[in-house]
Amino acid sequence: MRQTPRHAAAGFALLLVLIVIAIATVMGMAYASSASLKMTSSRNLVRAWRARGLAESGLEHALYVLQSSPASLAAATKASPLGPYFIDASDDTYVFYCDPNIAGAGGTYAVTGEANCGGADQRASFIVNALNKFETRLTNMGPANYWRLGETSGTRANDQMGGYGWYINGVLQGQAGALIGSSNAAARFDGASRYINAGSFDIWGNDCTLMAWFKADDADMNGRQLIAKSTGSAEGSHYWALGVTVVSGHPRLHMRLRTDGAVHTLVAGSGDVTPGAWVFAAAVYNGAQMILYKDGVEVGRMNKAGNLSTNDFAAVWIGGTPTLATNRPWKGTIDEVAVFTRDLTAAEIAQLYAARAPELKILNWND
Repeated sequence: MRQTPRHAAAGFALLLVLIVIAIATVMGMAYASSASLKMTSSRNLVRAWRARGLAESGLEHALYVLQSSPASLAAATKASPLGPYFIDASDDTYVFYCDPNIAGAGGTYAVTGEANCGGADQRASFIVNALNKFETRLTNMGPANYWRLGETSGTRANDQMGGYGWYINGVLQGQAGALIGSSNAAARFDGASRYINAGSFDIWGNDCTLMAWFKADDADMNGRQLIAKSTGSAEGSHYWALGVTVVSGHPRLHMRLRTDGAVHTLVAGSGDVTPGAWVFAAAVYNGAQMILYKDGVEVGRMNKAGNLSTNDFAAVWIGGTPTLATNRPWKGTIDEVAVFTRDLTAAEIAQLYAARAPELKILNWND
């Protein structure tokens, strides 16, 4: 049958509709495929970025370890890293480790952080210098006497400012010290008769500072001195001292001081001393007050005036109270003992406490 012009136009229109539908279908499939690829690519990009962030978190974690336990970081290798660590409920993890060829020598560490996020792996690395600056900071503050107690043998205890003392009755040398990231040793006292005889020097004027790092073996600390100038164990026999007193079961720092012939004892009102933990103690006299600091924080203060009393013949002992070796000598470890002929400020003492941890300087970052 012959098509009329109306029938031909209708057929052509139907053909156009079918063509448009076909094109739309193909374009839709292509768009869906493209969208799927873009979604997959986006997910992979997110995983890669998250993995990079986790790898850098590993480096940040390594910086914390360097300021608390650098030896554990130096021992971590690619085959035996520190980790894996998780930062949330996902299975994404990171580890970090050192290059064994650059792991602590000269205070320098080459650290790598590796992370895995949903199958995406990333790594980042840096070279960092971590040096303990406690000795430098303290020396720059001008101590009159500074015993590091880092000797590993012999009987002489060297004063960094030019003097010396003597290890008496077999003080144990070469013990692990208080400073993190420092190879300097400390001295351990048995609580029976061991001490260091530092001579019989005086502090002149109307201000001074005594300080030391120490660690007690147990809670039996009452009346034990870290450093003392005295002619006996009684309070009135002291010229100056820094030690520990137990008050109602609480071990607290104490300071004794004789000015214009009168002796007073300041006991810290807070800051219990915990056995087995390193403590930074400082006792300050500024001509108007006696002040005690524990771990860089003030824990006691009392009014006190006058010039420091002197006695050319009164001995100075570290780890004991002159003049009887068995009179409640220190039981534990002592390190970094210093005497200043001026009153250090609260800020200076806080700086010294903070200097227990090494100072960090990133030399190179690669991610």
